[in-house]
Amino acid sequence: MFSRLLKTVLAILLVGIFGYVFYANFGNVWADLYERFFPCQREIIYNIGSVNPKFNLSEKDFLDAIKQAEMIWEKPMGREFFTFQSSDSSSGISENNLVINLVYDYRQDATVRIQALGLVVNDTRASYNSLREKYVALENEYLKIKDMYQLKVASFQNKQKEHIKNIDYWNKRGGAPQDVYKELTAEEVSLKKELSAIRDIESDINTRVNDINALVTVINNLARTLNINVRELNTIGESRGEEFTGGEFKSGGLGREINIYEFSTKDKLIRILAHELGHALGLEHVEDPKAIMYYLNENENEKLTQADFSALKNHCKIK
Repeated sequence: MFSRLLKTVLAILLVGIFGYVFYANFGNVWADLYERFFPCQREIIYNIGSVNPKFNLSEKDFLDAIKQAEMIWEKPMGREFFTFQSSDSSSGISENNLVINLVYDYRQDATVRIQALGLVVNDTRASYNSLREKYVALENEYLKIKDMYQLKVASFQNKQKEHIKNIDYWNKRGGAPQDVYKELTAEEVSLKKELSAIRDIESDINTRVNDINALVTVINNLARTLNINVRELNTIGESRGEEFTGGEFKSGGLGREINIYEFSTKDKLIRILAHELGHALGLEHVEDPKAIMYYLNENENEKLTQADFSALKNHCKIK
């Protein structure tokens, strides 16, 4: 009797769980289908998800950038395409909302380090050549310091072995004479200072490695962007990843989201957001290099071009 009751309870739980998962996924799928057959007929409600503090950008400032990106689409058309819903809204956050996140990873870290090196990156062959020259200079400096570091470590290890050998020698004889003891103590102080200097060099090397790896990430991405047929540079140590995308729009059974990974200025951030909001509307890339929906974020234009207008009107069936 108990066994039959337990099976019944488990069956009800499984049906409930399946029903919840199916309902949640169906809601997202239905939203996608509605947008496909009735594009731009209702506003896309969005909310802010996570904002990584490493960007030094408050949620308020991030929202301000999003709203400016919105206006790039809405102002010329005289209509609302997007509506912000705060997390403390009385109606609650819907699973069908577009979630916009600020995600910090190796991409923004590379941008920050490149700026700290005083380098400016443009999507041009001249910029690529300049970055390659800087890479060669940094790598040569790194190799020189690395060689010096290895020599210092080898010298320190030899001195340390000899110091330990002398201590063991005198310990086996019941202790060193006063004058030898003073010498051993002075050696120990000197070794500690030497080790501290080696640690400083290690820290400097690690900083240089991170700078070089950041530069390699940007150079390899720029080579792909410009279709330069060269062998990609290798990072030192751990791999940083293969792609370098400033932002992306994702849509699926688990919902819709925009992730922003990298930007160097607020204007760049607004352009990336405007581009990804275009994808959220259902727009594909266009051929015009000045367009918001061009696949590269390479110019400073913050207005829709004719190519953007055409893509928007065709997709949204606007006459």
